[in-house]
Amino acid sequence: MRLYSSLYLLLSFLLFVFSSISVHASNTSDVFEPANLKDSKSSLQNKIKFPRKVLRSDVDTNLVVRCDAQVTRSGKLSLNYCLDKSKKAFPYVVAINNAAKRATIKPGKVNGRARKTWFQYYVVFMKKGDKHSVEVMPNSGLEVNRYGFDYTSAQRYKEGKGNFGVGCGINKHITVNAVIETDGTPSEIKVATEDAGKNCIKYLTKTFMAQKYIPAMVDGVAVRSLYSEQIFRFLPR
Repeated sequence: MRLYSSLYLLLSFLLFVFSSISVHASNTSDVFEPANLKDSKSSLQNKIKFPRKVLRSDVDTNLVVRCDAQVTRSGKLSLNYCLDKSKKAFPYVVAINNAAKRATIKPGKVNGRARKTWFQYYVVFMKKGDKHSVEVMPNSGLEVNRYGFDYTSAQRYKEGKGNFGVGCGINKHITVNAVIETDGTPSEIKVATEDAGKNCIKYLTKTFMAQKYIPAMVDGVAVRSLYSEQIFRFLPR
């Protein structure tokens, strides 16, 4: 009887250990490293040049330009879209796009594996008298009041085959807004548009729910955040 009791206790212990391991594995969180700016000669900060025409003028400037870029696994900006299409912003957008072709940043990683991500950032151009500066911030600016200037916005890194905006027509002004949780899952998705149909809205909502995201980060800690992305249907994605 003692032998059977000992075996029973041993089996119970082993079952407990294996069940504990299984639960731990199922609850294991992904390890996220967001794409981010870096301090080097090839950094976006160093590559952006203040427009010469503006420097030669007597006009003081304080302009903010928000951009989205697709960052490759090697850290290159393969696609770059700046959202301000105004005449005033044009020379600044040209300066940013020229820099993006030659700049590199730290690629985003999930569990140590580099991923192609959508990196959101904004550039502040300031000129007063003969002094000028260019500052690049690694976020969309939506959560600056809550998380400060240096947080990184959530970054989308999964994308299905084909064109991302299928069913949404050409040259439509469409923005997808969402909340990205600390584990990278999206919630509260809303499609903001004035000229896209119901099928487009339905498709984008479903597609964004199926995407994966690196959550916003503050000092290496994942935080819940607002996320906003414009859909550039007139360009290949």
